[in-house]
Amino acid sequence: MSKDNEAHKEAKEADSKSLDVNIEEQSSIGEKNSILKTDVDEYSIPFKKRWELFWSTKSPRAPKEKRKPFFWNPPGRSKYEKKLVFKLDCIILTYVCLSFFIRYLDQSNISNAYVSGMKEDLNLHGSMYNWLTMSFYIVYSVMGLPLTVLVTKVKPHILLPILEILWGLMCLLVITCKSYKTLMVVRLIQGGLEVSYNL
Repeated sequence: MSKDNEAHKEAKEADSKSLDVNIEEQSSIGEKNSILKTDVDEYSIPFKKRWELFWSTKSPRAPKEKRKPFFWNPPGRSKYEKKLVFKLDCIILTYVCLSFFIRYLDQSNISNAYVSGMKEDLNLHGSMYNWLTMSFYIVYSVMGLPLTVLVTKVKPHILLPILEILWGLMCLLVITCKSYKTLMVVRLIQGGLEVSYNL
């Protein structure tokens, strides 16, 4: 009998322990649910506002600062440095933009001349015009590597102006060409010198 009583007591104690654990688990689940409910309630946003946020590109947490529409200088630059950078940008950008514009005019120059009467003056026929334009680009692409290597050996402030002046002379010599062969030679040299714009 005493063994049965002891077993009965142990079973009751085990049941009470499991009941305590279940109650604790349920209370912790209830607390989590209540926390979630309060979190959702705290951050509930009206539908109209959510719709605006959904379609807007701005972050709702971004600071409402007025940003400059054009950012030229990073913060912390002195007035002297700002002036210097502005002057350099103006000079370099003007030079580069004009150079590319003139280069584009030169590349399309031959097609304008062909339409304007060069075909009859130089007696061009067949694929002669195609060879004129294609030879220019063949030499242009081949001379890229040697001139790039040459820039590492000769100082750029010496090499680039020399290439520019020679290219300008070749552009002027185009108008003196009286035959297809001389025009082809001038265009080949022009193609080689024009690589200086991409160095």
